[in-house]
Amino acid sequence: MSDQQATNPISPRSHTARPSFTNFLRLAVGVLGVGTSGPLLASGSMPVAMVALWRNLIGALVTLPFAWRSFARVRTTLAPALLYRALRSSAFSGVLLGLHFLGYFSAMRLTSVAAGTALAATQPIFAALWARITGHHIPLRSWLGMVAASTQRGKLPEKLKHLIWTAVDAVVTHLYAPGAILHAQEAMDNGASVAEVMDTFRLACIPATRGLDVAYPLLAAALAKKQGGQVQGGADVAMNLSPEFTKAYDTFIAGKTPGGLDERSRCLITLAVVSNPATLDRAATEHTIQQALDMGIDAEEILEAMEVASLIATHAFSISMDGLADTFAARAGK
Repeated sequence: MSDQQATNPISPRSHTARPSFTNFLRLAVGVLGVGTSGPLLASGSMPVAMVALWRNLIGALVTLPFAWRSFARVRTTLAPALLYRALRSSAFSGVLLGLHFLGYFSAMRLTSVAAGTALAATQPIFAALWARITGHHIPLRSWLGMVAASTQRGKLPEKLKHLIWTAVDAVVTHLYAPGAILHAQEAMDNGASVAEVMDTFRLACIPATRGLDVAYPLLAAALAKKQGGQVQGGADVAMNLSPEFTKAYDTFIAGKTPGGLDERSRCLITLAVVSNPATLDRAATEHTIQQALDMGIDAEEILEAMEVASLIATHAFSISMDGLADTFAARAGK
């Protein structure tokens, strides 16, 4: 056991392991309680602060016997400094819980029940953050799962969403191999074929020639200036300067693996590749949106494809958290 585990009161067991049947029952009771609390609060007339007071008081009285039993068991085994830190953390948690209920109960009166409950349901993200800061490992799959849960418009199937993430992660300008591999596996677990995954990686190569889109016209202008000719423009530049390469690359991108992606999926994945923050191509995005609309793809599906692609920004967070884990754990232990 490491020094961190020996001094950290949080259990070192996996925080993402599959719960036992008993814990599943407890989880079901918790979900039922949270699910019914919103409508009850929205329909009530008691002041928010009073509701929060009674909610915390009743909860404290119900859990007091269990808390006292646990406290009596550990107070003789924990070092005084560690016991003090645990009590201090519990008191701080109580303050945060009170603020949480004030915010949650207010949300039930100021917005819809669905929106307020959705905001409150982000608490697993903060729990994962705290576990990570205090030195515990949260797998990449869990971070990506929490990100995926925030994009539930419900229009795109899980298979297509994971194919979109595969393509975006595989773009050469910001290649993130762990994410590309993980999402390709998740896509196949959700029914994607090997051919569909291969087509997806092929579409991820679309931005690779953006440098040439700039370089070809510059070269054409320089040659025209030197030779005293007329500057070529448009798509003719690449074809005139390097016809073999241009034809070969266009053929590769347009190629279709037998049993691969259908046209709708190809269009939405292409849209994600050209519209994500790292490779944003305004002209290509505009063209692909129009193409999607002409194919009968509705606005909700188009929006979800672009929103899913935008979540590439979370890679900076997950990578930074892994890199700073030891630093965070050391500071949390002081």
